Amino acid sequence: MQISADQIVEAEFSYASLKTENEQLKQQLSNAEDQYNQLVSEKDSLNKHISKQDADIALLKEQLESEVKARTELYMHYQEEKIQIISREKDLAVKEADFYRRQAEEAVKPNPIVNVDSKSYSSVQKIPKIPEFSGSTVGFPRWVSW
Repeated sequence: MQISADQIVEAEFSYASLKTENEQLKQQLSNAEDQYNQLVSEKDSLNKHISKQDADIALLKEQLESEVKARTELYMHYQEEKIQIISREKDLAVKEADFYRRQAEEAVKPNPIVNVDSKSYSSVQKIPKIPEFSGSTVGFPRWVSW
């Protein structure tokens, strides 16, 4: 088999062009791998950031839930105290109404004639009355002109 010089030159030229094309493809592959590795590292850093953000969000949710629980308990305690105060006020109003009813009943009853020396005098209940002033008057003659 005989190969001509033109064929050898053409084969060498073809080999050189294939070699340069192969180098270009290797460079493109290397660039693609570098870009891929860069994207993988960026993805990893973003995943770490997302994980940190998720942890922060979970912590904030937990704090919010505990705050809501604490405020709810405080509100419930407030409502219980409010109910206790209202029930005490109601009991006081009932007792006060009973007191005034008894006072009115005692005022309506006829007073029996009582001997001061008898022991039955102490059994008669005294109805409270408005206190009377029994002191001396105080005058300021220079301030008051008659």
